[in-house]
Amino acid sequence: MTDRPGENRPAPFFGLGADLKALAGAIGWLAGAMSGVVALMYAVGFLCAKSHLYMLGIETHSGVPAGAYVEIGAKFFYITLCGRLWSGWRGGLEARSGGGLASPLA
Repeated sequence: MTDRPGENRPAPFFGLGADLKALAGAIGWLAGAMSGVVALMYAVGFLCAKSHLYMLGIETHSGVPAGAYVEIGAKFFYITLCGRLWSGWRGGLEARSGGGLASPLA
């Protein structure tokens, strides 16, 4: 045994502190990214729900629970993304075949 720190520890545990810091940093980064995505979905869901109620003329009475805004925002992004992907794919097929294809959202 020597008096220098780090040489008395077994080899598998020598870099454990750096590994734990890297793991904690990765978990922190993922948590921050997830909270940003959820905040974006909540904001878009709130705007979608409020604009829908405004168009119906009942904006003073909101029948939407606060937890549903995230789901509404997620549906908006899902439908928008599927529509964009399907339009790009369908446009390429129609140019080659000349026929029309049904949308998966219909």
